[in-house]
Amino acid sequence: MDLPTDGYRPELAFSVWEKVKGNTQLQNEKLKPWKTRLLCGRTSVMWYQLDVGTSKGIKEALLKQCGFNPFNDIKMPPKEELTSTPILISAASGDNESEYFLRFIYKSGVTKNIYGDEMQLIPSSSIVTVYVNEDINCFEVRSEPGTASKVAKSFARLINREIALAPRNILVPFGNNVEAMADALGGNLIEALSKPESLLEDFTSEQTEAIAKVLTAFDEYLAAEDTDSLTKELKDAKIAFGDELLSVPFAALILSGIEKVSLGVAGRDLRELALYDFLKPHLQHQGGFIQFVVQEDGLPQSYTIKVGLKSNSVYFVTPATEDVLKFVRERIF
Repeated sequence: MDLPTDGYRPELAFSVWEKVKGNTQLQNEKLKPWKTRLLCGRTSVMWYQLDVGTSKGIKEALLKQCGFNPFNDIKMPPKEELTSTPILISAASGDNESEYFLRFIYKSGVTKNIYGDEMQLIPSSSIVTVYVNEDINCFEVRSEPGTASKVAKSFARLINREIALAPRNILVPFGNNVEAMADALGGNLIEALSKPESLLEDFTSEQTEAIAKVLTAFDEYLAAEDTDSLTKELKDAKIAFGDELLSVPFAALILSGIEKVSLGVAGRDLRELALYDFLKPHLQHQGGFIQFVVQEDGLPQSYTIKVGLKSNSVYFVTPATEDVLKFVRERIF
């Protein structure tokens, strides 16, 4: 397009958009090679679904309620009227009649600009993409969890399906097991974020010190085979814990008092590590990082996602494309 190639990314993007803005033909010509990336990128995703039998006719309800045809026109609200409630501004068809994309805008914050004793408040806005697939009863909100729930509620109100819409538990298809999800994606679990099982209600400073001394004595035993020191500290720990030491595995005692445990490995599956297998029975997974490969244009492409169990969301660490989103979506639905 005969545009300068020097500059920061926002400057380059701005120059491209200024060139193609208002010119549908030029947009289709220049942006078509990148259409699988335009609405994706490095993003969080939450999935929602409607009750069985309530997903058909969504598009008709949408067109009836929103007051304009978002598939033909873009309707931007006045800046001063923008609130934290997401508003539909446009839509686009997908590869078939049952799938389409929606774009919502909302007020995401306020920036203050201070110059001397003058203050100017400038509202900031954000746009969120929703992917709808009526055939598989899927509604995909591409935003961080807090915003995704607001967008989902606005969408549900717009189509009169507030009661029927519910978040899709991303781990249910995998037996609530992040390892099974990694297997379903044909990938490796490269990092696990976990919370230790709380087997002891109270963990005293004396018990903490006893565990530390046992570990130190074990190091000394490996270095100098000092069995006397190791035996002494084990006996002292038994006294400190009493009967609890007999009922609780020592690995669980080591983990007690720790809020989070993160185990990671590069270039292979975390499950190949003996330490992970040793600690796993005493950990509750809170999430993890999965690395997998997707064939795109005949070439294998590696992607990494962060699975959040509490947030019930997936974050694409590697910028996502429509193909990789479809790959993950099909396994969740």
